[in-house]
Amino acid sequence: MPYATRNASLTLILAIGSISMLSCSSGGGSRSSNAPEPIPNQSPADERAIHRIIDNENETWNKGDAAGYSRDFARDGIFTNIRGQAFDGYDAFVRQHDVIFKGIFRGTRLQQEIAVVRFPEPGVALVETITAVLGVSQPPPGVTLDAQGRMRTRLMQVLVKRGGEWKIVAYHNVDIKPGTTVPTR
Repeated sequence: MPYATRNASLTLILAIGSISMLSCSSGGGSRSSNAPEPIPNQSPADERAIHRIIDNENETWNKGDAAGYSRDFARDGIFTNIRGQAFDGYDAFVRQHDVIFKGIFRGTRLQQEIAVVRFPEPGVALVETITAVLGVSQPPPGVTLDAQGRMRTRLMQVLVKRGGEWKIVAYHNVDIKPGTTVPTR
């Protein structure tokens, strides 16, 4: 197995183990005060860098800019979309976003709210956002719009700090089904 692929696989295993621990301790679907204490944040600069990544995703989605949206996605990253389709690598991530920005999500607007940022290990961040995509005329098969006409998802991104930069190594998006409680701030 090539080093880059093995390294991404090991990072993903670590992240999935961390997510599993968080999920098991919180009852699987909601946050609770019984959740394990995360490792303290690397630094305020790391927090700001992660917020900039989310801000960039919002800005570039709203412009239909696939290359800009993919800027922080790792060359060896993996991606699962809301339909359960899996993609491997940066080029596939860019290509898929180019397809959706020219097709089904053309002219839509993305709003993301950060629900969780955790640093389970030094140099690893788990970032969960609650998203709303506005202006969807025809949602993907099996996906429903909420009462306000928005497509809602929970997006989990696993980021790894490499060479001083945070990169998304795993991007997993799932639609929020009708009747599911969504936290609001």
